[in-house]
Amino acid sequence: MSVQNKNQVEQEPQHSIIFTGEKIEKKKQNFKEFLTLKSMKNLLSCSFLGLILTTVYVLTYGKNVFTLDGRVEAENIGILLFLYSTIIGQIVYNCFTDLNAGVMVFMVCENFILSRKIFSKCMENGDIIYAVTNTLFCCSISALFLALGLFLISRTKLIHYCNYLPKPTLYSYIIFMCYVNVHTGYSLVSREMKLIILVIISSIILFLAEHFISSPFITSIVIMVQTLGFYLCMFLFFYFKGYSLNLSYILEFSVKKSFLNENSPIKFCPLYIFKYFSLKLIDYKIIFKCSLEIISMVLFAVMQFPVAYPTLSAFTNVEYDLKKEITAQSYMNFFSFFLFYPTCISPACSSSYYKSGSITKYHGIFGSLSYIFIIFIGPLLNSIIPKYVLASIPMSIGFHYLLSFINSCKNLNLRELMILAISSLLLFVFDIPLIGLLISIGICTIFYYIDFYMIKDNRSGIDEILSPRLLGFIDLYNFDKKINIMGDDVIINFNECKTMDANARDYLVEKVKDENIYFTFIGRPNGFKRYDDINGDNIKKYNSYCEYSNDN
Repeated sequence: MSVQNKNQVEQEPQHSIIFTGEKIEKKKQNFKEFLTLKSMKNLLSCSFLGLILTTVYVLTYGKNVFTLDGRVEAENIGILLFLYSTIIGQIVYNCFTDLNAGVMVFMVCENFILSRKIFSKCMENGDIIYAVTNTLFCCSISALFLALGLFLISRTKLIHYCNYLPKPTLYSYIIFMCYVNVHTGYSLVSREMKLIILVIISSIILFLAEHFISSPFITSIVIMVQTLGFYLCMFLFFYFKGYSLNLSYILEFSVKKSFLNENSPIKFCPLYIFKYFSLKLIDYKIIFKCSLEIISMVLFAVMQFPVAYPTLSAFTNVEYDLKKEITAQSYMNFFSFFLFYPTCISPACSSSYYKSGSITKYHGIFGSLSYIFIIFIGPLLNSIIPKYVLASIPMSIGFHYLLSFINSCKNLNLRELMILAISSLLLFVFDIPLIGLLISIGICTIFYYIDFYMIKDNRSGIDEILSPRLLGFIDLYNFDKKINIMGDDVIINFNECKTMDANARDYLVEKVKDENIYFTFIGRPNGFKRYDDINGDNIKKYNSYCEYSNDN
């Protein structure tokens, strides 16, 4: 997160849905700019990209919201909720966001493992209608609690500490996101070894294409090329085997060999869900049994924000005010309460969406209307796109998370790597992954206070100089406040700083990028490998306080 973005968290007034006259005029001007010919071309471009991405997400992630065993009713309800929560969530979020960009919104995919647990518990206690009713009610409660929680966070100091969650905890969460996405792809083809091999090859191709080619349409192009390649191979196979080159026969053969999905009906009618939902069957006992899963869904969604907005800003260079964006997500999840599932922004898809032309919030609002066409093209694409091509999409996303994780680990010391290993292991040991994350935060906190009480305080009492004896995730909020108070001339004495954690090291690397602040560093922080890489016209370094005194 940039320095400017962090400072805005404190400096900006609280977000309000009541618009001043100046804001109304600004919105009118922005809307007039949106109505220009160039902007309309951008709308067509981003609408097409959003339609393609949302379609493949609906057909992959949507099937796994509540089940992995192929139960048709649960798959259809998952697909239905994924589509409509995406449309409504994107409209609502883009109405309230202050981002100068249109943003894509999806369900919190990392919560699917929890909603499947809830559905499984409910199925053990009743029939499909009972299970669907109580599962949806539990997920609705989680969306409501998330909306209330985000609103509370945006109005209290909790928002500041969201920026400074321990790095080992965040990185273990990235590992979990990698697992969820890879497992989603694997679950679509897990019964056939040949499909597993094909999906690995396909996802590697997609991953490499996305990594080395910057076009926002690269995902759509690779999907189309791989699908056409499949049919070309099938035609050549039939030709050399001397079979009839009849398309319907080729499709039937491909379904029989599990390359294509069977023509099972996908229901996009909103009323479909009410065939399996009855308020009379709401069972508060089963909801109480699922309370840990409900709380976990809320906190897992909250974990998105320290990752999502810095990622989006890094990809698009769009500035953001964390307080206002969390408030916008709060409003969005209030609407998600009525759509039965928590939602959040997708930074990766939003960056492609932005690059394709979604440069204002109005592009995000009106672009989401194109998703209605999924009702008509969804069943067709589900039957003609090969399974392994669909499965490669979440799996390649998992590879991106893995690459991000590997790059992040380079900046951790041995102790942080050990905590990360323990945290990652605990995520998979417990039935509720949240327990692993909470234990990880607890371990980081314990080590911080061990350092705090073991390190003697030998610091000088010079008010004009910051002299931390240790710098960790717990200190950073107050440390940042002190730097802001010092203004544009900051002096930090690291001679007595015996330890710095990954949060503090990353904080300094980002903070010095603010060229409006002149930094003077005295001494060398222990364990900061990248300290020598911190250079700039606004930075001076001294080996000791004596050297600093002689120069000043």
